[in-house]
Amino acid sequence: TIQKLTIEDGLSQGMIFDLLQTGDGFLWVATKDGLNRYDGYNFKVFSNNPFNPYSISENTITALFEDSAGRLWVGLQNKGVDVYDSKTGRFHHFPLDAVEGLPPRSRSIQGFTETPGDGAVWAIVYGGGLVQFPLPPEWEKGLPDEPNLGLLMPPTFISLPKYEGSLEPDKPEFFVNLARRANGDVLVFSEKGVYTVRPENHAARFLEHFQSDKLMIRSLRTAWHGEEVLWFFRIKSKTDISAPDLMRWQNGQVEIFPIPESMKYLWKRLLPGENGHCRMVIGHGMWDIGPSETPDFSKPDIVFDAVPTCWGRDRNDNAWAGTIGYGLRKVNHFQGLFHAGAKGWSLNGVWAQGGRYYAKWVNEIRTYDSRTGHFSKQSAFPDAPYLQISLAFDPSGKIWLLAASEETPPKQMLLKYTPENTKSAERIFEFEAQLSLQDPLFRAHDGRIWIATQGLKLIRFDPKNEQFNYFDAGYLFGEKANTVRPVSIAEDNHGTIWVGTIRGLIKCTPTRQGIDFQLIQANPDNPDGLNNNSIAYILPTPDNQLWIGTKGGGINVFDTQTAQCQHITTETGLLNNVVYGILPGNTFAGQDKWDEFWCSSNRGLAKIKMGKSNPFNFSITTYTMELGLQDNEFNTQACFKADNGELLFGGINGINRFFPERLPQDTVAPPVYIVHVEINHQKAGTDILGSPPEMLSKLKLSHNQNNLSFEFAALDFTDPSKNRYRYRLTGLDRDWVEIGNLRFAHFNHLAPGEYEFRVQANNGESPWADAPHAVRVIVMPPWWWSFGAKLVYLLLTLLSVWRIYRFQVNRIKVREELAFQYRETERLAELDRIKSNFFSNLTHEFRTPLTLIIEPLRQLLEEYPNKKWTEKITLAKNNSEKLL
Repeated sequence: TIQKLTIEDGLSQGMIFDLLQTGDGFLWVATKDGLNRYDGYNFKVFSNNPFNPYSISENTITALFEDSAGRLWVGLQNKGVDVYDSKTGRFHHFPLDAVEGLPPRSRSIQGFTETPGDGAVWAIVYGGGLVQFPLPPEWEKGLPDEPNLGLLMPPTFISLPKYEGSLEPDKPEFFVNLARRANGDVLVFSEKGVYTVRPENHAARFLEHFQSDKLMIRSLRTAWHGEEVLWFFRIKSKTDISAPDLMRWQNGQVEIFPIPESMKYLWKRLLPGENGHCRMVIGHGMWDIGPSETPDFSKPDIVFDAVPTCWGRDRNDNAWAGTIGYGLRKVNHFQGLFHAGAKGWSLNGVWAQGGRYYAKWVNEIRTYDSRTGHFSKQSAFPDAPYLQISLAFDPSGKIWLLAASEETPPKQMLLKYTPENTKSAERIFEFEAQLSLQDPLFRAHDGRIWIATQGLKLIRFDPKNEQFNYFDAGYLFGEKANTVRPVSIAEDNHGTIWVGTIRGLIKCTPTRQGIDFQLIQANPDNPDGLNNNSIAYILPTPDNQLWIGTKGGGINVFDTQTAQCQHITTETGLLNNVVYGILPGNTFAGQDKWDEFWCSSNRGLAKIKMGKSNPFNFSITTYTMELGLQDNEFNTQACFKADNGELLFGGINGINRFFPERLPQDTVAPPVYIVHVEINHQKAGTDILGSPPEMLSKLKLSHNQNNLSFEFAALDFTDPSKNRYRYRLTGLDRDWVEIGNLRFAHFNHLAPGEYEFRVQANNGESPWADAPHAVRVIVMPPWWWSFGAKLVYLLLTLLSVWRIYRFQVNRIKVREELAFQYRETERLAELDRIKSNFFSNLTHEFRTPLTLIIEPLRQLLEEYPNKKWTEKITLAKNNSEKLL
């Protein structure tokens, strides 16, 4: 299958002029409406913004080139050349309007090359010729902050001699391609001739030993074993495109390959291939032509659904083609390795033996042609009954067919065929049973054939004595026995038969008396047992294990000695918990130990590679439709390992067959980049981040920008669903957070602080690889919790403490002063009491004598009013009264 990527997938326009994978791993696509960058999941479109001087100059992109400094050169249809700086995400411009000497005709850029030493980039202009862009060495560290680089370093037009030797010499010359020769010269192709230019002095001349009298509408240079090979599409004139031819010029020798008349009006193009080959495009077809090969115009190597315009391979060897109006096409490098066939048929069984292939559709087993991929429309066993159920093979190549007739009552039978003649059975053995379409059949190590039927009836046939033996395990299910349907039957290396049913696992141990049956079912109280009863497939291994595929529980690795299970589910990396079939690979960890298992599911195929020291330190690699599978959904019982080691799986859209050891392993870790950042659920552009997301190394956020999301992509385009991711935000996550093939990390309500975001990826087989930049995330605190605010809070706190301290000191001082005043008042009061008591006592002692003195003086004044003594007695009386 060829994968389509169109405008429905996010491509800006279906007309593709060029494509290129740059050193960082991104795929760039030049379209008629913008420059597209593909990361395996999404397209990012760069288009002209008249308000941004660093946006791309115009939207019609005609050519792409990456120089030795990692800069992307973008050829435009009318406005010259732009240079994209991945560090800044800006486009710088080289307009051609002011280039001295450049003819004012069509200025569409057709291609680029770079000369070593001086690092100059050269461009071919369709209507003008050759232009050189000499870049200063200091620009390798970074382009200057000037959108128009032509002002700082004007391009140089290289004048070429006039080519007189071709048809229509007087008409303008148009240039179609350029290339760098092994000696460093620049090779220039025009419709009229080929020129070579010396970079150091711009000396131009015609290519030696090359002459043509026709117009070269397409030209290409390849190199093979050090020899230069030139390729051309030639016509007589633009007005007469009859009898075009392909010309190959090598060492002065010319070979002409006439193109069939039926192709003369079809689109034609020459594209560089691999190992010196040329990719020739005529119409929808593409031919891969080597330097010494003769093209077969009737057998293109690839036929596209649209006309290809450009071609390239990515670092994983996937091929990419642009088309005229219909987008991109991807040819996966796994294409053809899984040998898909029988398209459109849902197969319920597949088998192979001795190079012959068989497949079952509904009730009929037919042959499958591995060369053409066609599924027969007739039964491979035309003499067999209508109901053809399953096949088994013995070492001699004989085929055993389990079948039943439609008649009433139906006949059940085993038919024996030789591989050379499946038209007529060699022997037919009838037996008593009631068969259904999915009853399993297998041949045991001792040559006997086992059949499991509805209700757990087991039938054993011994080809030596041609005897059938019947066993009944239905009693294990009681009254529900008739509802139990067997799906798989197998034998371990001890001779024990195991039957997988929709209700559990049956262990059948042969004894002298018959068979002992044991029912093993899932038990919620036993986490080391089966985790699901619906069993789809049983694969015994040489080291006493059963690999059991279940419909809902993934894979149960059952130890036949201990009856304990280890589980491989979606939680441990399995694509889907429905596993239809399990086959061993062709590699071994030891003499009796497989180290690789292939499993079919509803989500493709899974390869489980066991660890050497610890078997359950396994890795899981997934394969899907993108890698060439018939579909992602496979069918029950449709898996088989052929005698030559080839694995077969049948599904809803045919068959896949392959040798697992021949599949390429990609153990080179893909580059992984952050491709999108959201802050508070809003896209953050370069203006906010300060750089493109893939170059982001530091992100400073305010306190209310604490909802952060990252989207990342591993640039392995083989099958993006295989890519696995894990991330860690140091400061929040203690360990890596593994998220499978999800590509997003969300963080809500981040607390202020510093964090470091790292992301890793692998492609399912490779080791983990880090993104080139870890992102230092700084969430600033709010202003009220900034350093300055904290300093103010500290000063206020200290001032408050000091004020409280001073208040307490003053309070204590006042309290002590009041206490002192109280004590002093008490002391003085006590003194007053003492004085009062003293004077009271003293007064009492004086009053009596004074009274006795005053009374006689009063009487003297009344009885002896002698003026001479009256004044003296009165004075004595008054003073005595004062003492009272």
